[in-house]
Amino acid sequence: MISGWLHEVATEGTVLRVAAPAGDFVLKDRPEGEVVLLSAGVGLTPMVAMLETLAANDRSATYLHAAVDGDNLAMEGLSKSLAKRSVIFLETPSDADRAAARYDVEGRITPDWLAANTNTALSDYYICGPKGFMAMAIAGLRAANVDMDRIHFEFFGPAEDLGVA
Repeated sequence: MISGWLHEVATEGTVLRVAAPAGDFVLKDRPEGEVVLLSAGVGLTPMVAMLETLAANDRSATYLHAAVDGDNLAMEGLSKSLAKRSVIFLETPSDADRAAARYDVEGRITPDWLAANTNTALSDYYICGPKGFMAMAIAGLRAANVDMDRIHFEFFGPAEDLGVA
C-alpha cells in the first residue's frame, strides 16, 4: 500500500515521518552452509544488502532474481559483481533485453529449477518478493525436502497467507 501511495499520490516535496527499518530478516551465522538469495521485483532490496555483507566477510552466495523484463530490472551489475553465481530470470524479455544479454534464463523461476540448480541439501535460502513468488519458492523448497529452519523470508502479512504456519 505504501509503495503504491508513494508512486501515485506523493509529489516532490511531500514530507514523510518515517522510522528506521525493523524486522528480523537477517543472515544467519552459518559459515558452513551455502547461501542462496532468491528475489523477485523489489524483493532485491534486502538481497543487495545481504550480498554486500557476505562479500565483506569473504562468504560466497548464489543470487537468483526474477523480473518481468529489463525495464523492471535493477542493480544487476552490482549483484553480479558481489555474488559467486548470479542468475537473472526475465519473464518476458524484450528484443533489447536479448540484444544486451540482460538475463540468463527466459521465464520464471520454478521449483523444478531450484531443485535442479541449487544444493537443497546444504543451502540456506533467503526469499523476498511478491506473495505468489514467495509462496511458490517456499512450497517448492519444502517439496524438495528443505527444512523450514533453512528457509528464511520477509513477508508483510500473516505467514499463513504463504502456506507456512
